[in-house]
Amino acid sequence: MYRTLWEYKQYQLANLKVFEADMTELYTMGNAYPTEIYGTNEGYNVFVFLNGLEKEEVVFAQSYSKAKAMDIAKKELREFAIEKFRHKIKNPQFAYGF
Repeated sequence: MYRTLWEYKQYQLANLKVFEADMTELYTMGNAYPTEIYGTNEGYNVFVFLNGLEKEEVVFAQSYSKAKAMDIAKKELREFAIEKFRHKIKNPQFAYGF
C-alpha cells in the first residue's frame, strides 16, 4: 500500500481512471478532510489528508468495494482521533490543536 500521495500519484499514472465521490461523511473529525477517491483496476482508494500537524499525514484505504474503502478510511480516522486525544491527555502542553 502507498502511504504518501506522491507514491500513489506515481502508481496512478499507470492505472485506468479517476472517479469523483461525495466525501462529506468523512468530514466528522474537525481538522481532517478527505480529498479524493480513486477507482483503479485494483479497486477503490480513499485518501484522507490530516492537516494541522507538524507534517502532512495521509490515511490511505484500498478495497474492491467503494463502500468498504470508505469504511476503512472512517475507521482509520477514528483511530487517529482517539490516539491524538490520548496524547493530549498524557501531554497537556499539546491540548490546543492537533
